[in-house]
Amino acid sequence: MGEGYEPLVDLAFELDDAEANRNELWQASDGIIDDATIRLLRRENRVGIARGTPTPVDSPAVPPGRSVVDIPLLFALQAHPECVYNWARIVVDLSSTQDAIIADMSPRDVSDVPVEVETGIGLEVSLSLITKVVDIGAKPELSRKRTVFFPTVTATGTGFRKAYWDFYAKAGDYLHADKELHLLISAPSAVPVTATFTIRAKIRFRGLARLIPLLCRTGGVDAPAPVQLA
Repeated sequence: MGEGYEPLVDLAFELDDAEANRNELWQASDGIIDDATIRLLRRENRVGIARGTPTPVDSPAVPPGRSVVDIPLLFALQAHPECVYNWARIVVDLSSTQDAIIADMSPRDVSDVPVEVETGIGLEVSLSLITKVVDIGAKPELSRKRTVFFPTVTATGTGFRKAYWDFYAKAGDYLHADKELHLLISAPSAVPVTATFTIRAKIRFRGLARLIPLLCRTGGVDAPAPVQLA
């Protein structure tokens, strides 16, 4: 876990019944899904989410009566030694906090290459993901810089109540996901920000091509529960 982060979520995956046909996923010699395989999928493949220190944004672009806060999140997939992740999606849903929206998010649309990442908050209250050779012009009010290796990442959700990050494995390899994410959240002043987390993934057993869809949510698969972010 990164320095200065505290755990928020440590969840085991379930089979994603909305995506899965159990008769086609993984069959034992007698033609049924065996209990040992189910236990492995449900208990040995996990996801962890940790939160860094939320940072309030002091900018004239913040409307009266509202607050904007930068929330760092660390997203980590833990796989059983016999399994590898091929794809993962993390969804952060702010619907449990009235009138909260996603002002910005980082990273966005990152290729599978090493990059020096500078996450900055500018005067117009937006997050930036800057590669090593840049001319940033006006100095950001707040920035952090580190060199990391990102998988292919796409992100959507700015201006809405749900943030989506999709992580894709590069061709011929499996997914390494232990990455720092940033949410810039706008909410009414003095209102605690809470969110629910939903994580979907596709996993396979080493040496096999078939992908198995998995799902977990804070509070349980059937009843997502909010977690306090800031």
